[in-house]
This record gives sequence, C-alpha cells and structure tokens, in this order.
Amino acid sequence: MKVLSVHVGSLQEMLRNGKKIQTGIYKRKTEGPIKVTRLGLEGDDQANKKLHGGIYKAICVYPSE
Repeated sequence: MKVLSVHVGSLQEMLRNGKKIQTGIYKRKTEGPIKVTRLGLEGDDQANKKLHGGIYKAICVYPSE
C-alpha cells in the first residue's frame, strides 16, 4: 500500500441550523511524518467522540483505485 496523503484537523466552530457547533470535519494536508497513536493521528481531533475516533475508529482510510 502506498500512502498518497495524510490529513488532520483541530476542532472549529461552525453554524448549523442557526446554532454554533464544534466540528473536526475540516482537515489539512500534513507534510512529513506524523505520529500514529492508538487513539488516532497526532494533531487530529473529533468533536463527537461517541461516534468518531477512539481505539476502534482511530483512523479513516480511503482507497485510491
């Protein structure tokens, strides 16, 4: 497998249906090596940890076929 890019993001505020919410959906491409832990990638965060992240959903991978 060849890794083409790695993206991480911190929490940001956005408006959804007129309410301010926190989201981790906005990611930026990293440069160079990045540390992988059992909870995910260093520098990445998720707002809803009940549905995203954690030891069973630490990294999301998309194939490039």
